[in-house]
Amino acid sequence: MPLSDHEQRLLDQIEQALYAEDPKWANTVRISDPRSHYKRRLVKASIGFILGIVLLMVGVVINNIPLGVGGFVVMLAACLWGLSSWKRMNGFGEASPAARPGQPGKAGRRGGSRQSFMERMEERWRRRHDEH
Repeated sequence: MPLSDHEQRLLDQIEQALYAEDPKWANTVRISDPRSHYKRRLVKASIGFILGIVLLMVGVVINNIPLGVGGFVVMLAACLWGLSSWKRMNGFGEASPAARPGQPGKAGRRGGSRQSFMERMEERWRRRHDEH
């Protein structure tokens, strides 16, 4: 949904105030590619996974079950965090094409997957609103 004129003006004012307050930081944020953020998270998740393996092995070697379980939990958490970062980096976590502006003809399915409940409800609401 596009912003109203009033909301757009407020957003522009906030952006100008940010540039005036800290132009170096604002320029860094504006230029950076969001995928680089997810790449860094993926690297950190890989390091966390390796740390989990080390904890698991140390727990097995010294016969400390809580340490081994903790290592497994660290590995699992790192895998989940890395997987979510990988999905977002490659665009799997984005909104469906029906919700994207500029692509009105692609309602329905996205990549063979089913729409979420909310997407179906929004589509029904739009159709009902268009009929009247």
